[in-house]
Amino acid sequence: MNDQINLVSPKEGLDKQEKTIKIVRIGSIVFLSVVALVAVVIFIINMTYNVANVQKDEESTLVQIEQYKQKSAELFVVNNRLSNISSVISKRKDYSSLIKSILAIIPDGANSNGMELNEEATSLSLTSTSLLPLQTFLDSAKSLIAKKQLIKNVVINYLSANEKTGKYSLSVEIDFL
Repeated sequence: MNDQINLVSPKEGLDKQEKTIKIVRIGSIVFLSVVALVAVVIFIINMTYNVANVQKDEESTLVQIEQYKQKSAELFVVNNRLSNISSVISKRKDYSSLIKSILAIIPDGANSNGMELNEEATSLSLTSTSLLPLQTFLDSAKSLIAKKQLIKNVVINYLSANEKTGKYSLSVEIDFL
């Protein structure tokens, strides 16, 4: 008699199976939707960033980089030359103060015809209609030698007179301190 008593109704077992099937169906629909969405996103990305487009972008970028590489090399050469020029200029003796000092002792009435500079000395040619300005120049140079300012030695290369023009010419070599 106990065998025939069924405490569980067949309807309750079906409800649990139906719930399980509903949950599996909903999960599969969600999973299918996610897979479809991912597939659509990947398709859009492939269409937007096509391999050919990426290769074209890569080639144009490489061309631009090559141009910048050339400009960079030119800039390096220019900067190197500028630094070399700066180092030469910084090592070079400043002749402007020497020239100004020598031109300052040339008196009125005497004209400078030419000047040649080198590291230790300068050659100077003066002309005048009188010997007095040339003597004044030599006296000024002599006083600078005595004071040990700027000039170490003065050597007269020649002194000449031109009867046709009535001018005297003096050529000296001045050694600097």
